[in-house]
Amino acid sequence: MKKKIKNLRRKKVSNIMLICIVYILFLSFLIVGSSNFYYKQDRINTPIKGYQDSTIYPIEQLWNITWGGNGRDRASDMELDSSNNIYLSGFTNSSGAGDLDMVLVKYNSLGEQQWNTTWGGSDMDSGLAVALDSSEDIYLGGMTRSFGHGSMDFDMVLVKYNNLGEQQWNTTWGGINSDICSNIAVDSSNNIYLTGRTWNFGAEGGDMVIVKYNYLGEQQWNTTWGGNLSDTGNEIIVDPFDNIYVVGWTTSFGAGNNDIVLVKYNSLGEQQWNTTWGGANHDLGYSIGLDSLNNVYITGAANFPLFSPFNPMISDIVLIKYNSSGFQQWNATWGGSGEDSGQGIAINPSDNIYLAGKTNSSGAREMDMVFVKYDNLGEQQWNATWGGSEIDVAMEIKFDPSNNIYITGYTDSFGSGGSDMVLIKYKLLELTVTNPTSSSTWQINNNYTITWTSIGSISNVIIELYENDVFVMEIAATASNNGYFSWAIPSSLENSTLYQIKISDSVNPAIYDYSNYFEIIKKDSVLISGYNLVLLIGVIGLISAIIIKKQNKSIVNIVKIKNL
Repeated sequence: MKKKIKNLRRKKVSNIMLICIVYILFLSFLIVGSSNFYYKQDRINTPIKGYQDSTIYPIEQLWNITWGGNGRDRASDMELDSSNNIYLSGFTNSSGAGDLDMVLVKYNSLGEQQWNTTWGGSDMDSGLAVALDSSEDIYLGGMTRSFGHGSMDFDMVLVKYNNLGEQQWNTTWGGINSDICSNIAVDSSNNIYLTGRTWNFGAEGGDMVIVKYNYLGEQQWNTTWGGNLSDTGNEIIVDPFDNIYVVGWTTSFGAGNNDIVLVKYNSLGEQQWNTTWGGANHDLGYSIGLDSLNNVYITGAANFPLFSPFNPMISDIVLIKYNSSGFQQWNATWGGSGEDSGQGIAINPSDNIYLAGKTNSSGAREMDMVFVKYDNLGEQQWNATWGGSEIDVAMEIKFDPSNNIYITGYTDSFGSGGSDMVLIKYKLLELTVTNPTSSSTWQINNNYTITWTSIGSISNVIIELYENDVFVMEIAATASNNGYFSWAIPSSLENSTLYQIKISDSVNPAIYDYSNYFEIIKKDSVLISGYNLVLLIGVIGLISAIIIKKQNKSIVNIVKIKNL
């Protein structure tokens, strides 16, 4: 009898244990919704939108040069060849044959002029774009009133030069009204595409136009896009598959007075899609670029009622990212209380975005050049301005293979008088952390090598540790910029997967980079994610329940046998 009571007590205890295990299982699944267990994640940046005036810049000016005379001389576009020679297109009334002539100027990478040439007649002719083909022949695009249909209206004009500045041929396109070429691009077969605006063809009010020529100057096709109001193509680009993207603005479609428009065509001139972006006021698309994944970036000027619905000179620089199918990924704006506009865009091999344009929101100057850097998530990295007491505007920005930056436009503050062409070369100063990576797991009390790459004249760096974006400790107050540093992880650190290494220039703190999030653990620690922990508890609980159930059944059977 005593044994029976003892076995019944065991069964009672086992049932209590079973109830506790079920309760633990319930709690473990409840934890999933509010788990604070460690997990891996990549660095996610929240875009910084709006105006920020930098005081230190991660760029170093190497030289600047102006070109012009006593009249108006302005650069509108720029291209680089394989030897890093720079070609500027624009217009001049300081030299040439007429009231205003197209001009093409060649510089080497040191800023030394190689040659210049003008094209035009007795009337107004303006060079608005330049492009190079695979043979490094040069194409100059613009508008002419000296040739073509003449009179008081313009025709598109395309002029081909060799790399010595010798003209090969020229051709015009248009009707009895005005037709203006604002930009040109060359595809993989050396076909040339012109975009701009036509008042002769398409719907009423002026339409976006694209004209295709082969390398001999023979027209292949032309097409227009637009409605009954005003529609303009401002810049054109060709992707590696010879698809054509045109950015500009439209008043025929969209939400406001002028909306930014992006149109994609194939190489046959067949439209693939179009999309608009804008608010109730004027929004203008000026420049377009492609990254390594063929995402499309647009910059221009955005004018929202938030600033002033009555003053069209109040605008912000806008940057919009689309994928190759025309779906918007994000947009960002930059500016202050004045006129800010993005005129040119360049994307480096790391898919960072650099904008060039104009601002009078910064300081007391009349108008300055402005350069703004974004990463591919739309987060601003830095901005810088250049100029004097008068009007200075950046129109285009380009990179060479060494990551040097070239910016062109025009200046009223410097040069010979009036407006002069200006070309500025910058050296980019940059740091990139290469180790640890997002897959790194480092153990406390062990030695690991932190590695990085750098561009520019950086002598020493500061190395710091962050956890969940909060400063933890200084790893090295001053380390030589040799690309590596051996670090013994101190025992005072706690387990976490949210650590980051920050490396910055010891002289210029604007030059820095963070690693991806990585993991640091103690040698006897194993970090288990919340869901895996729940699964582990569940499995243990289930096995325990089965064992206890079997034990209870065995105990009851034993009691029955002894009572016989």
